Amino acid sequence: MKNEVAAIDTKTSQLIAELNEDAKKKGETLGELSEKVNSVLANQGKLKAESEATESFNTQFQKALAENFDQIKNVSKGNTVKFDIKAVGDMTAANNLTGNAVATYSLDPSLRGRRKVEFRDIPGVSVVPSATGIWKFYLNNSTVGEGSFGNQTIGSAKAQIDYDFTETTVTVNTLAGFTRIAKQMMRDLPFMQGFLPNELREDYLRAESNSFINTLMAGTSSYSTTASVYAEKCIEWIGAVYGRDYTPTAIVTTAQNWVTLLNTKPADYSLPGGNAVGINAMGDVTIAGVPVVISNNMTTGKTFVGDFTRVKIIQSSGLAIQFFEQDADNVTKNLVTVRAEADVALAVLRSDWGIYA
Repeated sequence: MKNEVAAIDTKTSQLIAELNEDAKKKGETLGELSEKVNSVLANQGKLKAESEATESFNTQFQKALAENFDQIKNVSKGNTVKFDIKAVGDMTAANNLTGNAVATYSLDPSLRGRRKVEFRDIPGVSVVPSATGIWKFYLNNSTVGEGSFGNQTIGSAKAQIDYDFTETTVTVNTLAGFTRIAKQMMRDLPFMQGFLPNELREDYLRAESNSFINTLMAGTSSYSTTASVYAEKCIEWIGAVYGRDYTPTAIVTTAQNWVTLLNTKPADYSLPGGNAVGINAMGDVTIAGVPVVISNNMTTGKTFVGDFTRVKIIQSSGLAIQFFEQDADNVTKNLVTVRAEADVALAVLRSDWGIYA
């Protein structure tokens, strides 16, 4: 292609020289000379886009005409004109493009990380539907009431026992949030219609988990241990829950405590070979058969160990995400309101269900 361009340049230069000489003899005007030059350009054709020319010959020649106008005027007076054409160079966006290069776009937004475990996912936790926003249960008091079992003396009455209960009320709360978005933005960024519900759901679950964990922290007894290694502490906490006649369903802790647990070497504690700690190929950890759950809502360094079947989510209406055009001044401003909400509360059926350490 470079040889072809060079040949075109050579032939054109020869034609221009001939036109200059002929114009000189005939005393032609600049307009007449320009018409002939344009005819030459039309016959020779344009340089191909694939060539390495930074400007087409036509563009360069017109530029040369403008720059040498005063010299060309004197052709009829016996003078000659020399045309200089810009040297051919490599094409780059910086040198040869007016405007921006064509871009491609991803319609999949780059999202933040997703929580692997929310409060609802903790082993043992269940959701109880409620037709109203008020849910009641009856707490069997810690003592059995009055009386106790005993050996019967022949001829005497057997021992009588009664049990006491306390009615306990749980009132659900509306956990909600909303966002507003311009209709034009939803039109121009189609992924927003899927992004907003998913992101609101993620934020809702994080807020719900945080609220429920704070409720548990406030109502769960602490437990002190003399162990210094985290693995040993967990075993002692499990034993304490068993000692209260509950079966622990989960150990809920932080990611850092999970790391500490896995980095523990047999030499760090007195268990024979660390037989109480197990891990599978997926990274799921158990201690004495009790699963270890990572929750990023947990306070740094803290752990729950307990029977989570005694902890229930009371739900009168599940999470609902809805779009509204008729809200506030949405109509006049072309806005859409997206609302996410649920009516939920946490019921802790027994205060001694577990420990928080």
